[in-house]
Amino acid sequence: GGIVGARAFLTSQDHQQDVFAGDGCVCALLSLDRILDFGQSHPAEFIELIGMAAEVLFPVISKFISLGLSRQWLRAGEEVFVQDEIADAVYVVITGRVRLHRSSVKEAMAEVGRGDTIGEESVLELGKAGDVAVRVSSAKCMRDCELVKISPANFEAICSKYPQVTLRFIKTIARRSISFQGMPGVTSSQRYSRTAGQSKTSNLATIAVIPLNGDNLQMTRQMCEELKDQLRKFGSTLLIDESRVRKMLGWETMDNLHRFFYRTRVASWLNQQEEEHRFIILLGDSSGSAWSEVCVTQADILLATTDHESLPTILEPERRLVWEDQTEENHNWTSDVRRELVMIHDGSKSLPKRSKLWLDERPGIALHHHLRLGQKGDMARLGRHLAGR
Repeated sequence: GGIVGARAFLTSQDHQQDVFAGDGCVCALLSLDRILDFGQSHPAEFIELIGMAAEVLFPVISKFISLGLSRQWLRAGEEVFVQDEIADAVYVVITGRVRLHRSSVKEAMAEVGRGDTIGEESVLELGKAGDVAVRVSSAKCMRDCELVKISPANFEAICSKYPQVTLRFIKTIARRSISFQGMPGVTSSQRYSRTAGQSKTSNLATIAVIPLNGDNLQMTRQMCEELKDQLRKFGSTLLIDESRVRKMLGWETMDNLHRFFYRTRVASWLNQQEEEHRFIILLGDSSGSAWSEVCVTQADILLATTDHESLPTILEPERRLVWEDQTEENHNWTSDVRRELVMIHDGSKSLPKRSKLWLDERPGIALHHHLRLGQKGDMARLGRHLAGR
């Protein structure tokens, strides 16, 4: 009556050990399809089965709770906290990207990513109103995010038990303080336009690459391979396309990405890859598929690619994937994922001619690049930019 492999199944992680059957052992292999069918036909037994499988996670959950931690999953555009509300916790970004902003300042104060902390006023007692610490800024998710929430009391307990946490926390606060206040000759507006004292692409982890038309699919794939080689100079880099996810999670999962359960399973697996690698490149397609939607919602930055000689027409998949809800009337800068245009040159010696036409049609593009395939200097420049160097 025992269950093996439940932890890996429930968390979408790789198996951590080998399991061998003994003599006379009879096993039943339960695929996701069989489990879902079983839930429909035998709901009471299904609940008991899930309960047995969840027991393997209890030690991990108990350790997590003993440290006073709670995990939160927020969708792109959701608020982590709002300026002037009571500051009741500090947050650590596990995966995702968060933008900090103040109501009195048009530009973002900072963008933070994996491993960064936000809401430090709750433990530093900044921005007090009476005896209560309040938020000095608002924080909004730029993409789907996973965060750990820590109360001030539990944060102090963790720092007492693990001094290295205190050191890292102090370094983070000092870096931001110097960047925003301590640089001679930097005006107030310039401080707020900086991103935690680093480049706008600092601490990016997941890069979505979306070809804007079907004519440049092969060029985009070659670009991703070359970009992967360049990013490896700064850390472990993994390139993921739809076929790779199908191989890892199965055809049924990818064919049902429009259903929340399967989409969450893919997102969980991608988050695991993000924790294990410095950079993740997600290669989408030009058809606006469900997989491309996942790429965009998981991304810290979106690279839209095109052949530099292509016409600048915005096709429906691009409008929906890249520019949905980004019209001038309802544009909301706080929920933007940074978008950059990559114009690819494949052996052509002709000079760029249509850059202005492409940019005029897409005012939300933050930056554009011209890349010649096979030219290491061009790709190295893009790699340094994405690595924040």
